[in-house]
Amino acid sequence: MFIWKCNNILKLTSKYLQNTYDILSEVSITRDDEYEEVLEKKYKEVDNISIDFGIMEKAENIFVIPGNFGWDDIGSWSALERYRDKDEKGNIVDNNVAIIDGSNNIVLGKKKPIVICGLDNLYVIESDDAIIIGKKEDMNSMERVKPHVNIK
Repeated sequence: MFIWKCNNILKLTSKYLQNTYDILSEVSITRDDEYEEVLEKKYKEVDNISIDFGIMEKAENIFVIPGNFGWDDIGSWSALERYRDKDEKGNIVDNNVAIIDGSNNIVLGKKKPIVICGLDNLYVIESDDAIIIGKKEDMNSMERVKPHVNIK
């Protein structure tokens, strides 16, 4: 977990991830009615690196303070099962999805209707560029998928 002042992290982003800083600057001045569209477009262009490796390992004057609190890495795909609502058959769905005779699926649509019939324990993720389908137990292995589609 990281805690910082906004002006400090922006300075560090400018220093170590200039491309990301430029994109953040551009998005921050976008009109409200265009914000979502610009953010979605520009997100694909930011540096594909975690803040740990991109900034924190390079920065000076960083302090580590032990904390006594619970922690859950909600950045993992499996966290969806802990934090998203499930239907009566254990499915997690959103955006124009129908599941017929299926259970324990994660189906995240974007624009197109998605219908799953008679299938269990799968994930189906629709992005702008692809639809990714796999066994739910392999969901955290997205690194293997990245070379085949444009995924951030």
